[in-house]
Amino acid sequence: MRLKMTHHLEDRPRQDVYDLLTALENTNEELERLTLELLFTLGEGFTLKHDVAISHQGDAEAISLVHAYEYETAPDWITQDAIKVVASLTTHPSHCDARVAVEYHLLSALNSLPAGPGVLREQHCQNVTVEDALLFLRRSVDDLWNAENLLAPLIR
Repeated sequence: MRLKMTHHLEDRPRQDVYDLLTALENTNEELERLTLELLFTLGEGFTLKHDVAISHQGDAEAISLVHAYEYETAPDWITQDAIKVVASLTTHPSHCDARVAVEYHLLSALNSLPAGPGVLREQHCQNVTVEDALLFLRRSVDDLWNAENLLAPLIR
């Protein structure tokens, strides 16, 4: 995956590409720490899965950092409740989109949340530079750290 991304970023100076990858890795580490902290809040029964995806959508490159919790509702069930903490960066020739969200997908209603997919919290912005978009991602992850009772509706 890294080779594919680097190939598409080869127009940029090597140091810029390295700085971008380093900043994304730092954001991913912060997300990992955050999700581990949330795991302690949620309690037993959740398993944590990480995913880093790089894709191309037309003239855009999309990088997604996903930390997902899946709740074992029953050992023989195929589907599960899931909570995802997602940070994504999409670069277009003229601008960058950045998004941080806490998403969920519930098999049945839970507390005040309906069954199905939804978003507990989301922050999104468009910036001209990759650097500004990365700063936004970092601040948004920090905001999640500071959010009190973020997962209260999901606690069983």
